[in-house]
Amino acid sequence: MNIIGSPVIGAVGARVVAWIIPRLQENKKRQAFILVCVYGMFMLCETCSASPALGLVVFGIMLSSYREKFTPETTAMALELWAAMGYWANNVIFIFAGFCVGMEIFSHSSHNLYRQLHGSTYYEIDMEDMSILIEGMLLSPIPFFARIASIYIFCKFWKLISSQPTPPRSDFTILAYAGLRGALGLILAMELRSKLGDPMTKKILLLTCSTTFVCLVFQVGRGQNR
Repeated sequence: MNIIGSPVIGAVGARVVAWIIPRLQENKKRQAFILVCVYGMFMLCETCSASPALGLVVFGIMLSSYREKFTPETTAMALELWAAMGYWANNVIFIFAGFCVGMEIFSHSSHNLYRQLHGSTYYEIDMEDMSILIEGMLLSPIPFFARIASIYIFCKFWKLISSQPTPPRSDFTILAYAGLRGALGLILAMELRSKLGDPMTKKILLLTCSTTFVCLVFQVGRGQNR
């Protein structure tokens, strides 16, 4: 259901929204309608046991393909709305991810439980948890190079099936680098930890968080150099 149902729900939802939006008169109504539809798409995927993340990605891609039906004002408004929502969503996700990881590494150690019983506010990190965090930092280049490889393969395949020119090198760099923050991975790791709760899910959460941390530090450093 996740692989087939989620894209179908997203594509059909985008088609319906693209048909309704041009018929709304005011940009405020269009903005509110898009916001409600995004939330409704998420809840529909949850109800149908599909993947909300995959459904919303397909919904956004298909809605973008229908943008010629929208006025320039509507397109600009939608882009501003996505940018604002993405900014706040990323901030909330990273805050909760840091809180969840802190609870995992500072609360379940036997040494920390002993200190809590004796009124101490000093906490230690288990060596096992520390080693997992270091492993995640060492694995952090893998998502970057995996994205480069996937985009390179896609561009080669695109040349075979299409006569249109491929993106320039600057766009290739942006596609490989931009958005590599791991917010979606953190959401999935926290949800997996919440649903299952076994030790392996803790390791997945710690690996995801440490990998994301290195990506964020790298992006901040690149932004300051600019």
